[in-house]
Parts: sequence; structure tokens; C-alpha cells
Amino acid sequence: MAAFVTTGVEPELAGLASGLLNTARHIGAAVGLAALTTIADTATTGGHPDALVHGHNTALTATAGVAVVAAMLAFLAPSTSGNHR
Repeated sequence: MAAFVTTGVEPELAGLASGLLNTARHIGAAVGLAALTTIADTATTGGHPDALVHGHNTALTATAGVAVVAAMLAFLAPSTSGNHR
């Protein structure tokens, strides 16, 4: 991903692009965790262990869906090979 983000960026701006990538990773992780916690909490009704399993199963299924979409986007992203400076 770092190569994809920094490809085509002027050399003097490569550090800025890399910093933005790292910031996006951290913010994305925090927002993703908050979203999955919300999904699990919303799907959990009551304190019964089966309800907790259902809530976590729902959150993990959502995670799998996001991973599939991310993999498809990565597959469709333009290639960065051969664009070295």
C-alpha cells in the first residue's frame, strides 16, 4: 500500500504522503474498531451467552465483508510496477 500511495508523488513530498498513509491507518483502525463494537453491541440482545455469541458473530461477518471489498479494490487498483524513479 505504501508503494501505491507514494507512486507518482514528487520526491520532496514522499514523506508527507507516507505520513498521511500512517495517519489514515491509525484513524481507520480506531473508527473500524468503534464501528465493529457498535455492530456487536447492537446485535447483542440481553446478557445471555448465546446473545453475546450472536453479536460477535455479526461483527465478524461484517469484518469479513469489508475484507472482501478491500481485496477486490486492491485487485482492481492500478499496478505500480515499472513506475520507479
